[in-house]
Amino acid sequence: MQEHSADLLPPHLIINSESDVDRFIATNSSVRRSKEWLVSQAFDPIELFRLLKFGSIGFHPIDDRAINLVEQINQTWSYISALIAARQLLKIHPDAGGFRLAPGTHASLDLDIMSVQPGLNWRRSLRCGRSAQ
Repeated sequence: MQEHSADLLPPHLIINSESDVDRFIATNSSVRRSKEWLVSQAFDPIELFRLLKFGSIGFHPIDDRAINLVEQINQTWSYISALIAARQLLKIHPDAGGFRLAPGTHASLDLDIMSVQPGLNWRRSLRCGRSAQ
């Protein structure tokens, strides 16, 4: 389900079915790991907030590298939003061949969600409510 580009940019998620969406959301261990860390802490509140913002105590949602927890929250919801959108696009455009998702700030795709089948114009498709093939 993950694809790494040759130039070491963050990976894309490849979504071929609604079950791929469900599996990613259900198995995202980065959220569970951060929750476990948070509930085990007894830091002074200001120190805890410093760590949440500036410490590498969180994890990127798909490539398991350490990031700060605030960024983890942002990235997690960016991916979940893209996954929910991909689920809808799979229903509307079953001929797309699946979707590559890269909604992060360092995305290596032209758009956050792109069809696996090249040449489909999803911006126009979504705006017009129909396929732009």
